[in-house]
Amino acid sequence: MHMKYLQSLAISSFVGLVAGAAWAAGEGPAPVVSATGESEWPMYNKNYQGQRFSPLDQIDKTNVARLGEVCRGKVAEGGTLHAGPLVVNGLIIVTAGADTTAIDARNCTVRWKHTHVAEGPEMLPANRGAGHADGVVYRGTSDGRLLALDVKSGHLLWKVQAADSSKGEYISSAPLVWNGRILAGISLSEFGIRGRMTAYDIKDGHELWRFHTIPRGKEVGAETWKRAATAATGGGGLWTSYALDPEAGEVFLPVANPNPALDARYRPGSNLFTNSLVVLDAKTGQLKWWYQAVAGDFREWDLAAPPVLYDDANGRKVVAIAGKDGHVHLIDRATHKRIFKTSVSTRRNDNKPLTMGGLRFCPGILGGFQWNSPGLDPVRRNLYAGTVEWCAIAQYEPVKDVKAGQLAFGGRFGYDREGPTGRMTALDADTGEIQWQVKHDAPIVSAVLPTAGGVVFMGDLGGNLLAMDSDKGTELKRIQTGGSIAGGIVTYQLDGKQYIALTSGNVSRLTFGGVGAPSIVVLALDAQGAAPAAVTPEAPAAPVVGSGDALKGRMVYASNCSTCHGAKGEGGVGPALKGVHSRLGATQLVEWIKNPGSKMPKLFPSVLTERDVSDVTAFVSAF
Repeated sequence: MHMKYLQSLAISSFVGLVAGAAWAAGEGPAPVVSATGESEWPMYNKNYQGQRFSPLDQIDKTNVARLGEVCRGKVAEGGTLHAGPLVVNGLIIVTAGADTTAIDARNCTVRWKHTHVAEGPEMLPANRGAGHADGVVYRGTSDGRLLALDVKSGHLLWKVQAADSSKGEYISSAPLVWNGRILAGISLSEFGIRGRMTAYDIKDGHELWRFHTIPRGKEVGAETWKRAATAATGGGGLWTSYALDPEAGEVFLPVANPNPALDARYRPGSNLFTNSLVVLDAKTGQLKWWYQAVAGDFREWDLAAPPVLYDDANGRKVVAIAGKDGHVHLIDRATHKRIFKTSVSTRRNDNKPLTMGGLRFCPGILGGFQWNSPGLDPVRRNLYAGTVEWCAIAQYEPVKDVKAGQLAFGGRFGYDREGPTGRMTALDADTGEIQWQVKHDAPIVSAVLPTAGGVVFMGDLGGNLLAMDSDKGTELKRIQTGGSIAGGIVTYQLDGKQYIALTSGNVSRLTFGGVGAPSIVVLALDAQGAAPAAVTPEAPAAPVVGSGDALKGRMVYASNCSTCHGAKGEGGVGPALKGVHSRLGATQLVEWIKNPGSKMPKLFPSVLTERDVSDVTAFVSAF
């Protein structure tokens, strides 16, 4: 037993004692690990610190090749599946669009499903997941509601309006629950919001405090918006999840890009607190300190992934952050000084300004780290990080005015012919030195899962779950799941048996998605579940062109199309659809949806039926 392992055991024991003491003092739930070794995954990144490491070691590098599918549970008909699943009370809890589903963690039987019916304008359907405490599940919605659901039945306990979706606000991030508070922020920067983090009371959802991520007036940082009026629609959304130090009572926020994203000339200055790590007092919402990773951003290099908290080899309390610029930063939490900054992505023209004529730069707007953070292995003292390799070609277009609730991107961007691919990187958690790096054919946006068995798991958008040797990066096992992996990968133990559970099936972002029904896939050693069958649906007679139901088409569009083309067809990472019917006509529009170009996922017939296509055509024809 080498010294690193002994040190890690001591650190783990200390963290456990601190968490237990905090729980006893009413500072939130303790990590759920029973005396029998049965474990759960109670929050987005397993624990408040966001480390994602599992001490379970039944599945290890000597036997992971025997991993097989136990079962799978379908959680939606189509659309995005970015969520980080929770495992509580023997249930896997996952969000997909408006649905929250509880699946039996042993056999994938759906125990309950709750579907939220929108009460206002809907933004994007992407949702990162739920929070949980004391038998209640909390989640946000695309129309700005915050819901509380009973974990045993799915019954709605209460609902509050937490954001104004008519102004571009909604809740995509996975809430964090601590000390009687639900912590949840709002998105979407590109729609001219003024970002904020809010604490809600767990009993009824009433607001306890709020903190604006874009300062105005006499607030700290307001002077960094040199045109003060631009701060009112300055962005700074929170669209993934967070980390928290229970001992210090501090919550760590990854704040996204400024708005408009590409036109920095409209909003001169460093634009605090965009692209920043912001640390607040979790009890009061008071600002403690911050670290800005990218000042005055004009490449949409969000600081998107949740922070990771740990103690380094010298006993310093540190925080690691990672963003779409492809860097991993380590910051001393006492001095607020950077310890290292390591790039794990290809870099091209990353210091040059955008022009109206266009610039190719790497990482691109859809490159680097997306909504999942690195995972920490405290035994090997490594950070494991999955990234997207994809350059962009972008040009800025001057913005005259920005209004809340309206898209104002400030330019246009295209996709590099080379890519997208992915990388998996292991870094020394103390020095930032790269230990190993492996290239992959498909982008990696999934969570990573380091385990005590010496195996680190990750998934790619080609649908592959990969088990890799934690020390060397060599591939130990590959499982094709039948759908893009864009959400969480978790592990738990029930009845003495270790399981791996993951999301599979995702349609989102231009060419970032893929076919496959959004599902939870559960794996274990020596399982003999059937491999995913090829999708060969029967082809019913095609509806008559023009006979579609626009109301039904709106629902299909919201789930499968809005992430790229915008909730109202205004565009985003995909082209705008305004006037598409007059350009193509109904017959051509049907054909385009069925057989799109190479930059758009082909959803028919595996995700969309003939009737779905007809209904979507009817809906978008009104744009």
